[in-house]
Amino acid sequence: MDSSCSYAPAKNSLLEARAKAAAGTSPASASSADHALWSAHAAVLRLAGASVPPPATATVAGVAGLRVSPRVVLSPSFKPTIAAAVARVPGGPSVSLTPRSALVLEGDIILRALTLDGALRVLASPGAKVIIDGLRVVNEGWRLRELTPEEESGPPTPEVERLRGYALEVGQERVLRFEQPGVYTVRE
Repeated sequence: MDSSCSYAPAKNSLLEARAKAAAGTSPASASSADHALWSAHAAVLRLAGASVPPPATATVAGVAGLRVSPRVVLSPSFKPTIAAAVARVPGGPSVSLTPRSALVLEGDIILRALTLDGALRVLASPGAKVIIDGLRVVNEGWRLRELTPEEESGPPTPEVERLRGYALEVGQERVLRFEQPGVYTVRE
């Protein structure tokens, strides 16, 4: 894995990020940190043999050179270590994500077979173990909507969106929540 998997500061404003990216240096911004996290977590799934497209280089909100990949978030409860996360994906190539996918995994979750084209959030509370073994999810998913110049300039746009240069909009996502202790197998 490259250094962006372990070092992705979010210290620069959007204007500074655009200038740094244009100069060929790391933007070190909220948007580049977001994309680095998603890309690093997608790389962990690839290490496990999952079919996850590699990141592409793109310009987002005027920040060039961002590594754009499926938006994967592996919580510390899913991924206390990289080895633990890889062991939670025994399905290898039976787990596949499209480039536009968003996947959030929190808790004790095993991925044996998953096809994702859209957004999926799986939440397993302490004591719950979830086995995804034959789930197919297709929905609108999440999208990044770049801010207009008026939105970038100030309120009422939230500061985090002004720092990123975009709003992360949840158009549609499937949420699987397991709040009671036990073993759950999801097949559909």
